[in-house]
Amino acid sequence: MTKNSKAGVTVRQKPGGKIFLKPKKPVSLVMLSSGLDSLYALVKILTETDDIVLVHHVHIINNENRHEIEATRTRQIVDWCQKKYRRFRYSESTINHTGFTGFGFDIMSVAFEAGMVCRSFYQANNYPVSKLLTGWCTEEEPYPGRAPHVKAVVAANSFPYEPPNFFFFDRVTKMEEARYLPPELVSLSWTCRQPVMLPDGDVEECGKCASCEIMQPIYSMQKKAVGS
Repeated sequence: MTKNSKAGVTVRQKPGGKIFLKPKKPVSLVMLSSGLDSLYALVKILTETDDIVLVHHVHIINNENRHEIEATRTRQIVDWCQKKYRRFRYSESTINHTGFTGFGFDIMSVAFEAGMVCRSFYQANNYPVSKLLTGWCTEEEPYPGRAPHVKAVVAANSFPYEPPNFFFFDRVTKMEEARYLPPELVSLSWTCRQPVMLPDGDVEECGKCASCEIMQPIYSMQKKAVGS
């Protein structure tokens, strides 16, 4: 049996046999939406742990037409965090629900893709993703009875490998998330579910959806900071 160190993992191999890779550190997957909750989770996992970090964004295309601005902001966030904190693996995938009258809960689509990321990671590395982070604030309560289905979707697409464990930092308010994060990152986040297209091609928040209503105090805080 030989043992070597390689890229944060322990490499074991019997003479002439298969190579097995065992991580020296936990592997955490952050499903990054560009919203404040998942951004908060990403920064905490990067700065408060030494986990191997994977980050994945799902382009959820539906009748809300928010996928383009979310993709733009997510890539800007990833670039910022890679430069300011530390390196991590980033990937993307797409789910298109255009034309459906209803398109379900985003978390179900995100969970399905999370399972695919975990399954692919295991197949490539012979060891599992141990933690899955999606972000969650105190203002937003989960839909009753939804949690078991979310876990089942992750497990279904991780099969035949073990799914990761859902991991949450202590829940805090949106305002506490915003105060924890650098102002530059808060300004890059995108939460609005019904973006308004301007004549010049730019995009702005609608200010009316439930997500915008929760963010209003934070938008006000940002405006005061800029004006001071």
